[in-house]
Amino acid sequence: MLEFVWNSEERTLASVLKTCIAQANKIDIAVAFLNSKGLSCLEGELQAALDRGCVMRFFVGTDFYLTDPKALRHLEQTFKQQGKSKLFLVGQSTKNTFHPKIYAFEGDDAITVIVGSANLTRGGLSDNREACCILSAPLVSELHERVNLLLSEYESAADVEEATVWEIERYAAAYRAFHKHIKRAREKVDKEIPKMDEGKLQTWLDMYRNDKSEQDNYRVRKDNYQVARELLDQLASGNVADEMQFRAIWERLIGSQGLWYSDYIYRRGYEAVRSFDKVCQLVKAIRDHEDTPPRRLFELGDQYASQITGLGPNALTEMLNTYYPRKCAVLNKNPLTALSYFGLSDFPEQSAFKGKDYERFNRVITHIKNRCGFESMGQADHFLSFVYWKVKPRETG
Repeated sequence: MLEFVWNSEERTLASVLKTCIAQANKIDIAVAFLNSKGLSCLEGELQAALDRGCVMRFFVGTDFYLTDPKALRHLEQTFKQQGKSKLFLVGQSTKNTFHPKIYAFEGDDAITVIVGSANLTRGGLSDNREACCILSAPLVSELHERVNLLLSEYESAADVEEATVWEIERYAAAYRAFHKHIKRAREKVDKEIPKMDEGKLQTWLDMYRNDKSEQDNYRVRKDNYQVARELLDQLASGNVADEMQFRAIWERLIGSQGLWYSDYIYRRGYEAVRSFDKVCQLVKAIRDHEDTPPRRLFELGDQYASQITGLGPNALTEMLNTYYPRKCAVLNKNPLTALSYFGLSDFPEQSAFKGKDYERFNRVITHIKNRCGFESMGQADHFLSFVYWKVKPRETG
């Protein structure tokens, strides 16, 4: 027989286990995690089974220090009083994790096995969204044979040993030390990484939409990037003959009053004049690959940019955004800082960006663009720059 069970208002795994325990002569349980609340769900039924002579084996994992030492102490003492049942601890390994959730019950003439996602915890047995299969077969069956074979392998494994007071207290000491550090780590994360929620984003979006000067500035930016595209087309045309002609165009893009919005490009960008021919080749390569995905465009551009002093990811992505404002985001400290403010700080320094990093960054900016109803990646960048300039004084002051 095969049955499917999950935790619901009508029926929980705990209720199924209670029924199985009441009918069993032998019980084998192998779980990754055990805690006192989970054990308390079944405590009455387990004690009644032990009192009538039911033999039990529990295999409990210790990985990630999620198993509760109090539950281990209680089981060890209870089994010791009965004298027949055994508790086994599975040691931690760097190679694999002990992760089964097996509940096997032998009756007079049949075996019932419950296998699924539920650990022996309150969440696993009643609260969590778990899913398990219930299999039943005669005692003389392949199911019975294979379950016993697996459990025998567990019992004889080198990293499995019968729990003693000594071993449990050793684990308890490590458990306490681990959770002390975990608590500090959580406090540090809560302090350093702000929570990103829709309400916070919406608040900033409302501020941005209601700021008339920002909206006026964005309209100017749109016009500037149209002009910037025309200038890039001149660079890609093959008609730029010398540094002087290149500088006249390039300065309009990166100068102190340039069409692109980046101080860093202004500070470093003039060094690229010495490699003007490679810059022109780069621009042409970007323009000629309109149907190429953003990651590949970044990688293609980076092949050229790596040979050009003064031209990094910032200028490269300005080119990408100028040509493809709906799919390519601008990469500089402004959006990266704003994303960090929103809790999305797992990006490298912009100078260390690779294609895969730009792809992930681009997906985040695309999400913001769509979530906020922006018309382009350029407007998303403009919004994030708005956030950056508002929060920057708090960080540096």
